[in-house]
Amino acid sequence: MGQLLTVWRTASNLRRPYLDVRDEVDALLFIVGAQLFDGRICNVVTKNATVKMMRDVIILPRPGVATRCVGTAILGRLSYTIWNERFKNLGFDFRGSLEQGMLETIDTLKASSVGRASETPATAVVRCAGLRGT
Repeated sequence: MGQLLTVWRTASNLRRPYLDVRDEVDALLFIVGAQLFDGRICNVVTKNATVKMMRDVIILPRPGVATRCVGTAILGRLSYTIWNERFKNLGFDFRGSLEQGMLETIDTLKASSVGRASETPATAVVRCAGLRGT
């Protein structure tokens, strides 16, 4: 495809929480169905993934996509890991997939006009994931 995916050098091993849309919908239905309105916080996260993991999901099945690493002083350098054990202990089963969800998002963007006019679908997903696509 001849694309260049730019990844912040300092971000490759940073973790970010990922929530599959199906898990989000199922979690809301679970909360309403079980009447879980006790004021406690329950984290809902499908997977804590590194930027490198997200990048690999985008580029591995697409041989024409190349990457380059760049540095920046602006990018936040903290990882964010969200624990969902309390929600699991209430009986919720996370079934979403980082890989399947990101690939479906790319396919959806390909089939629509979502994103900037000059963006490829992979670039739009990367932009939404906190990376920078060029």
